[in-house]
Amino acid sequence: MSLERRLGQNPGLYNEYKAFMQEYEDMGHMVSIAAEDLHKVKYFIPHSCVVKPDSTSTKVRVVFDASAKTTSGVSLNDIQIVGPTIQRELFDQLIEFKTHDKVLMADIAKMYRLILITDQDTWLQCILWRYSPEKSLKAYRLMTVTYGEASSSFLACRELHEVAEKYREINPNIANIIQQSFYVDNLMIGASTTTELMSMKQHIEQALLRHGFPLRKWAANDMCALAGIPEQDLKPLIQVGDQEVIKTLGVAWNPNKDVFQFISVNATSKALKALTKRQMVSKILRLYDPLGLVQPVIVTAKILMQELWTNNISWDDEVPDYVFNAWMKYEALLAELKHIEVPRMTIPSQTIVLDLHGFSDASEKAYGYAIYLHSIDLRGNESTKLLCAKARVTQLKKVTLPRLELLAAVLLAELAVKRFSGGFELDKIHEPTLGNIYQERNHEDTRLHET
Repeated sequence: MSLERRLGQNPGLYNEYKAFMQEYEDMGHMVSIAAEDLHKVKYFIPHSCVVKPDSTSTKVRVVFDASAKTTSGVSLNDIQIVGPTIQRELFDQLIEFKTHDKVLMADIAKMYRLILITDQDTWLQCILWRYSPEKSLKAYRLMTVTYGEASSSFLACRELHEVAEKYREINPNIANIIQQSFYVDNLMIGASTTTELMSMKQHIEQALLRHGFPLRKWAANDMCALAGIPEQDLKPLIQVGDQEVIKTLGVAWNPNKDVFQFISVNATSKALKALTKRQMVSKILRLYDPLGLVQPVIVTAKILMQELWTNNISWDDEVPDYVFNAWMKYEALLAELKHIEVPRMTIPSQTIVLDLHGFSDASEKAYGYAIYLHSIDLRGNESTKLLCAKARVTQLKKVTLPRLELLAAVLLAELAVKRFSGGFELDKIHEPTLGNIYQERNHEDTRLHET
């Protein structure tokens, strides 16, 4: 009833909410419970919605709060095993996405809702719902993997891995790609040529469709790879400034220019006379940069946030004037982020030499590192591009500058060992057939090698 009152104040949102639930019921993803079966219900999940205005598919999504406590003081999530992380980390996915000439991405449509839950467990995920206050309340069972439950992410990823295992006898390589190239429902693959990429796409589609996982929202940096895909299944572009980009996994990618761009937070109103810690932190948390491509910008905001902790500012207290003024100047400059373009591809084609170079440094306020890839192709052309970076604010306890520099070096070394100790296993790195390339260019002190 509380939900109905809130939705009743926004008729447009209410209609979209009802449309979402109607689709849920029409697709058989939730079924009504007969009166004589109500005694079988073990748990009712409260539900509400999240609104994503920039979403290209579902702008209003109903979410379920399986962390809500029952009269026993226990929630559904309390009794669930979360499950291990079996998908690759987002950082690794994006790093690999930066290493191919031709890249392609897609989403699995309604991934969670394509996976059925065993019947006896559906009595643990029931909801109350009616399409208008004039109608009687009805109880429903959710028949599929459900948003908001502790085990849902694992169950979805585990099902995808099972699809790959069933396809392994047909094509082991495609099975490995399915297991390694999805971040939940987001597929990101790459290859050296368009032909290879299209072949990979065809096999992945075939494997997934055999088990009821249709792919949609296709995007690529080569339109040839999208041949034959209906327009409604292409990923829509969103406008950032005067550029059209695709937003995926928190990163804005311009497939036409093949560059990463950045979506800044909405600027604070110039008429604003004060700012609370809660408001400021909320804006800072929207600055998402998983590869650290604009770390100098992000860490500046974190330094300002640290000032609030130093002064023991409460969440709803106004920030000091000097922090407020600094933030207003900082936020005004965030709009300039939309002009920054970072090339997606860090390894050019026909590479014969590939070196990884890491740099770390520290100041009294922050420390961090940056990693670059230096490459040489068959024609002797050299290229150096930023691969990733990371920065942290210094701890509140006073630390000497040499120790901070050591912390930065340790941060860099840990990443190098964890992520890059095995090198890049890429078919685009050719045998050094031009082994005398350095001698021709008088690079006497450098050895030709592969990483």
